[in-house]
Amino acid sequence: MPTELRNLFLGDSEECQHFRTYSRVYNNMFAFTSLGVHYDRELAKRNRGIYTFKVQGQIYHFIDDLIPSAGKAKNLQLYFYDNQNELTNRMTLSNNLNERIVTKLMDILKLNPYSTFLRSLTVVPNLSEFYIALNSQV
Repeated sequence: MPTELRNLFLGDSEECQHFRTYSRVYNNMFAFTSLGVHYDRELAKRNRGIYTFKVQGQIYHFIDDLIPSAGKAKNLQLYFYDNQNELTNRMTLSNNLNERIVTKLMDILKLNPYSTFLRSLTVVPNLSEFYIALNSQV
């Protein structure tokens, strides 16, 4: 585990406490995929008793299109789409984020081989045209 990440988990500073409080938000922001699942929405309501997340059937990873359809990148798109504004794009995902923590996590992920590969897609010329041609063949 990178030292900076370990410090965020184990440190006593206000920044570390914030990170631990919102660790799920930070994790989701840097996830390459999102969880796809059919679940009982009535059972998952938090207004009655203990929160329960009961999966019914199949669990899968949902991978977004390479190019954001609504112009707002998410999940793996954030690694290669509009890299000049990556920090700004990530910060718009939640009001509970700390910009210094997001910057630290972005720096930590520069060493991640999957992150490195996705970032390499920024040099693919005409990525959107390639994506459209690929989808027209399917």
